[in-house]
Amino acid sequence: MTRPTAKDIKAMAEVAGVPVDEATATRIGTSMGPVFDGFATIAGTLPMDLEPSLYVLAQTTRVPA
Repeated sequence: MTRPTAKDIKAMAEVAGVPVDEATATRIGTSMGPVFDGFATIAGTLPMDLEPSLYVLAQTTRVPA
């Protein structure tokens, strides 16, 4: 598990159907970077992986109350 680059995030977001521009991809990489760094010591031991491609969707989708 490595810290995603803006290029990686743009590709993952495109596949997920939530395209982002370069500035947004960079912002996501910057904000997700510490998460990847924190989990680096236990990478490969968790039953899940970090997936930043839906980050923007999660931030912008409003769940009805």
